[in-house]
Amino acid sequence: MSLRAWTIGAILILNAVRFIATDRSPPGFYVDEAVGAAHALCIGETGKDLFGNAFPLFSAGLGAGYYTAPYLYGEALWTRVFGNSTAGLRTFPAFITCLTVLFLFLWVRKKEDEETALAAALLASVSPWVFQFSRIAWDPPVSAFFIVLGLYAFEALKWRFHWVIGAMAFGMASLAYPGTRILTFPLVLLLPGLGWKKKSYSTAILALILAPVFWRSLIDPRFTARAEMLVLWSSHPMSPLQDAGALDILWAAVLNGLSHLSPDFLLLTGDHNLRHSTGAVGMMSPIEYLLLVGGAITGAITLIRRRKLPGTGIRFLLVGATLGILPSALTWESVPHSLRAIAAWPFFVVLAAMACRNLTRHVPLFRPYFLLFCLGFAAFLGSAYFGNWTTRAGAWFQTENNTLGRAYSRLVSGEASCEDITKEIELGPFRTLK
Repeated sequence: MSLRAWTIGAILILNAVRFIATDRSPPGFYVDEAVGAAHALCIGETGKDLFGNAFPLFSAGLGAGYYTAPYLYGEALWTRVFGNSTAGLRTFPAFITCLTVLFLFLWVRKKEDEETALAAALLASVSPWVFQFSRIAWDPPVSAFFIVLGLYAFEALKWRFHWVIGAMAFGMASLAYPGTRILTFPLVLLLPGLGWKKKSYSTAILALILAPVFWRSLIDPRFTARAEMLVLWSSHPMSPLQDAGALDILWAAVLNGLSHLSPDFLLLTGDHNLRHSTGAVGMMSPIEYLLLVGGAITGAITLIRRRKLPGTGIRFLLVGATLGILPSALTWESVPHSLRAIAAWPFFVVLAAMACRNLTRHVPLFRPYFLLFCLGFAAFLGSAYFGNWTTRAGAWFQTENNTLGRAYSRLVSGEASCEDITKEIELGPFRTLK
């Protein structure tokens, strides 16, 4: 078999692992997963969420958060086919992530070449950042998928109105996760190779899709309450910058952004929240991190010696990674925060894949070792994830003993119907159950 065939086989197997033991690892069923699952099951059964809202775009959760239509309706359809168990619900983001890797490959193959695309798909397949969130039943992986789908549609799809599909995909990404709304408009405007006329139309389509979000933000203070609490300029009593000036806030945002590039976050221990990382490794595989560092050093040397800026494509990827980090950098709580920065990983992966391609062109012998390094790290990550982390993370995946928190388990067991829970919520969604 050729190295290409071995690489494709490895990518397929590594992505199949996303579907293994999702009912056991992560342990338990986190309250955010449980409430979203109950909303999705009721929408699939009755067309209404737990609060009795018919075909909602947003359904309220705990902590002033909201579940979004792309995730809720996706889960509603998925569970009709694959069941409403924990595994049934968690395999939906696993499937969505596999699609994300597929469209990442297609996008990069069209932009660069197949060698770079295979490297990107392999790096994404062994990325702890990607693997961790592909097995938890919540919205953010859906947003990452639509970002990549949009990039593919804008830059690789050759249909006449490809930019319409790209704009719609970016719109769905913005609906699926609030943080993504910060970066979709700039990404459209900065897309290389897309004329300003199409950029204008795409921006209009994106704004039209987000019109319900803007309207809800104006009429319902609760809808933006969580974002207003977490932003750096928040007046929340727990915010360390509640009385800070504009320059202090700007500097804090820069430092927050840089914290997402630290070796501790990317290479060594990752996010300190055990829902977001095993703690045994960083958010990237060591090979991805080293390729990025090597690429950065090479780029800096080229800039200094030849006074030559990176190409348009690389500049766009660098801006994309920066914008992906921005939703986390603009908050004060639990930074660096890999979930809020989830849109950054596709850009980092492609940058690392391009560095890998450049390296293998100068050192062809590196090709087989690159595959071996990735497979070796995947084995290490799997042993940490399915082993020690599954034991340690139990406390991080608990639900809550109230009407919302226990709605999913009661629906699945037949103890209550969607209509029963909707009536109970009228008495108080956080009422403790006996």
